[in-house]
Amino acid sequence: MNDNWMVICSKPQQESRAETNLRRQFMEVYCPRVRARACIKPLFPGYLFARVFNDDQFRVIGNTYGVRQLLRVGDEIATISNHEIVQIRDREDRDGIIRLFKRGDAVHWGDIPAIFEEMIDDERCSILFSMLGRANHKVLRVADLAPAC
Repeated sequence: MNDNWMVICSKPQQESRAETNLRRQFMEVYCPRVRARACIKPLFPGYLFARVFNDDQFRVIGNTYGVRQLLRVGDEIATISNHEIVQIRDREDRDGIIRLFKRGDAVHWGDIPAIFEEMIDDERCSILFSMLGRANHKVLRVADLAPAC
């Protein structure tokens, strides 16, 4: 089995259409999604990933409804490793939605380092941070957090 996934550019806002039509051609396709303001959207708008198992599948990608083209870096087709796909999928919840942060992740709230605790709802989360030697819990918008580098 091929260990790399090709990066496919979809037509604007046609990730789902491209995904459906690529699956109909028996390709393994992945379009990670996130919840944003009660809507489910692609994590990478305009892009999805496909694993191709033979030359016939490869040739039809560009003619698939919803697909604009294969992403290229110079003359090479852009790929992402299966390991990276697994890392993205590890962040999915039961509904297949990507959670940008999971319990225990180091995050930053502005300049303040914190630990991500849990999602409260679609937009709010709980963090744990230390201030003046005391542990503090705070509920805030997940959009206000950044991953710790």
